[in-house]
Amino acid sequence: MLGKFRRLADHTPAELWLLAQLLGCSVVLGHAIHWWRLPDILRILDTPCHRPLPWPRVHCMSIPTPDRLCALIDIAARVVHRRRACLVRSLLLFWLLRNNQAPVSLVIGVNKEAQRLKSHAWIETNGATILETDDAIRPYIPVLRFERSMSA
Repeated sequence: MLGKFRRLADHTPAELWLLAQLLGCSVVLGHAIHWWRLPDILRILDTPCHRPLPWPRVHCMSIPTPDRLCALIDIAARVVHRRRACLVRSLLLFWLLRNNQAPVSLVIGVNKEAQRLKSHAWIETNGATILETDDAIRPYIPVLRFERSMSA
């Protein structure tokens, strides 16, 4: 437990503020997943907005790098949703990338392992996966791909 607090201390105040916002968004997405259909959630997340999250406006605070942002999204999804973390993480990342006009795809894959169907969600942009290794997604067969290009 102490190690987790030490890792939080490595983040800037702006990143901690962003993490708090991502935690709130993660809770909302968890409820949305439970009550709404995925196409409806994606339609809402795909709607352009001026600023998807209220970034800190304090002069000395900077927006995190993409790697740090991905790490914060991963923390928020895992803290709130242990079992569905990949879907919430992918939806958060889809939303932020889409609102930054990046080409982005949400991919959901399935894998039948020992008479049990497993699923996994991940994000791809410019042909590369984000927050996932090729080994992690290799066992899954993509069954749903929701794509948006920069012009869409």
